[in-house]
Amino acid sequence: MESTTLVAPDISCEHCQHAIEGAVGKVEGIKNVTVDIPAKTVHVEYDPKLVTEGKIEEVMDDAGYTVAK
Repeated sequence: MESTTLVAPDISCEHCQHAIEGAVGKVEGIKNVTVDIPAKTVHVEYDPKLVTEGKIEEVMDDAGYTVAK
């Protein structure tokens, strides 16, 4: 397992948290997703054999939350 913390400046409320956790959590290879609303971050634990960080960012973008670079 690997982990990453992504910054998503558009996170502002519990709706955002549930939307991100729901979208990213459905991806094969994702073990855990934790959204920190005040910090505007998303911590993801994942299996790099099944999913890439780029794919996680793509899923977040599709859900309406752009990852800051």
